[in-house]
Amino acid sequence: MNNIFEYLSAIDPYMEDCEGVIITMQDGQMIKKKFSWYIELHGLIGPDAFRENLLIQSIVGGSIDDVIAQLQPGPKKDTVIKLEELVSRKFNHMVVEFKELRRKFFQDFGEDRKKFAIKHRKDPMFGPVMKTISTSFRDIESTAEKLVKETIIKRTNSLTKAKDFIDSIDSTSHLSITDE
Repeated sequence: MNNIFEYLSAIDPYMEDCEGVIITMQDGQMIKKKFSWYIELHGLIGPDAFRENLLIQSIVGGSIDDVIAQLQPGPKKDTVIKLEELVSRKFNHMVVEFKELRRKFFQDFGEDRKKFAIKHRKDPMFGPVMKTISTSFRDIESTAEKLVKETIIKRTNSLTKAKDFIDSIDSTSHLSITDE
């Protein structure tokens, strides 16, 4: 075997239960290699890997870097990176919205559920906020992130819903991965 890549290809079929390796070259450049079983297990390859709803799940789940690493440079990779940026920005915005709405419940409405509901029941973060009114403020960041993840995944659980969600984030982008 002449090089590390030939070696990794040869051992790949035997590397179950190992996500992959990171190789540091002599010049300091680092290369990440995921093993085939891990890629297949997480649906990172195949025709469904690039459905918008599955990509959004990967983005909010924190595994989109594994998908991007499998793509060759080109339009599809650029589109997935753009989608990651849009969804991450929306995710962060929704976390802020959640925390602000929760703050309003306690500070502006003095925990008056009825008045709060009349004013904010149509707010997208209303339901998640109401689920957490009995939780501690100490855990607000992790609570907000968890509930926003759940909200986004629920709102994008089908291909059509995911495309609508993407359009609502940036109607000018017309990102489409499955149509390419």
